[in-house]
Amino acid sequence: MTRRARISLSVFLLVLLAILGGLPRSVLAAEPPASRTAVVAGAVENVYVRPDATSEVDDQVILGETVEALEETAGFAKVRCASGTVGWVDARSVVRDSKTRYGTPYEVSSNVAHLYRDPDFSSSRPVLTAPLAARLDVLRTFDQEGHSWAEVRLPDGRRAYAAGADLAPLPEVRAPLLQPVKWIETAKRFLDAPYTWGGTTPFGFDCSGLLTRVLERHGIRVMRNSADLCFRDPRLVPVRFEKLEAGDFLFFGTDRKIDHVAMWLGDGRVIQATSYGIPSTQITSFEAKIKDWKSAFRQAELNKWFASESNVVSPVLKPSGKVVDSSAKLGVGIYTFNDAGLTQVTRADVSSLPSCYASWLFNEWIGRSLWSQSRGSKH
Repeated sequence: MTRRARISLSVFLLVLLAILGGLPRSVLAAEPPASRTAVVAGAVENVYVRPDATSEVDDQVILGETVEALEETAGFAKVRCASGTVGWVDARSVVRDSKTRYGTPYEVSSNVAHLYRDPDFSSSRPVLTAPLAARLDVLRTFDQEGHSWAEVRLPDGRRAYAAGADLAPLPEVRAPLLQPVKWIETAKRFLDAPYTWGGTTPFGFDCSGLLTRVLERHGIRVMRNSADLCFRDPRLVPVRFEKLEAGDFLFFGTDRKIDHVAMWLGDGRVIQATSYGIPSTQITSFEAKIKDWKSAFRQAELNKWFASESNVVSPVLKPSGKVVDSSAKLGVGIYTFNDAGLTQVTRADVSSLPSCYASWLFNEWIGRSLWSQSRGSKH
């Protein structure tokens, strides 16, 4: 048999196998790669650090949120969230994204919204309760018995009904809104929400979850973790304590670890999600309770290794001459605090490192502003 005949026979056999269905599809044509995009089907799902529901919660994802599915094991899916967090969720809580839209995209605009089996508030218990920013496909809107309703399709294919007042059209692009007064208004909507480690919704926030959700509602995405937000987010710039304005961030921690963040309201107050007192989102007075000046100055002096300046904040209105002399010798500043605000008693030595402020109660504060570069034009 000639070479040309052998080639012809080979081609014939391939065609025959294809007709009979015996040729693997990978030979006939490469399969398109499986989609790695998934959509959250549960109302609020914890993102765990390990594929284990008893492990630490690192973040949360919410209904309709898109995640990147990386792998599955033991009933858990490893995902990359829009926030950048990589962790594990219950595999049953996410579904593959078909890329098909079944209606008009809406989002929950109330703090929480019940979804019902029927367009009726009393005929059955809610099918699901979705938090602010949850995303839904609205199939139709209508009025019934004096109420506005929206028929929605959930990511897992179920249909439900939501009160029309709880939803709003999802904007294609949410333009960044650099108006701190609006951020504060949004943050105050969440007052008394329980403190929840890893929480990002009105069902419960942790400190950075509160601020990232507030900013997300105004078109601004920042790093999810408070330490990353403080030291790695390039949009935040240092701001001196006495220059703080409403909407600036205060970070708490040490030179090795930032473990808390709050938003400055002015008048000596912050809004924060905290485990202090009743664990909740709350407005708290900024206070430092110096019981031991020697220990306070020791810590403040140590803080100079990583801070541009270090200050002790005290409710004592007139520190003694000995305290003032010690402050000058160490290069540590003193501020006094009362209902009228902050008063500088002695000025700290200043270096070129990021600003940081020390107190006995919180150890130290680092001020950051997301919008200080535009302060000249703010209203």
